[in-house]
Amino acid sequence: MLGDFIRDLRLKKKFSMYDLAKRIGCSPSYIGKLENGQSTISIETLEKLANVLGRREELFCFAQKIPPEIKKTIFTLDVIEFLQDLSTLPVEERQKLLQGE
Repeated sequence: MLGDFIRDLRLKKKFSMYDLAKRIGCSPSYIGKLENGQSTISIETLEKLANVLGRREELFCFAQKIPPEIKKTIFTLDVIEFLQDLSTLPVEERQKLLQGE
């Protein structure tokens, strides 16, 4: 789960929730909710986390494949996991799914 991965990265960097929250511009309680899968996350917040935690590839492996008009949408963690799976499909299949075919 994404929240577990974020927690592991935070702890490896020896950041408290407060430290990480301060670095990405949110509250420590939001970090806790993310880590526990109790909150949604935006692409922008994922980008901030990737920049601070230094694991851009893992956190953002799917983001470059999401159409720009969707990037502004806030996703639940379940949707993010679905998009990660979607990003492994061949481009033609992914385009058909995104176009509703």
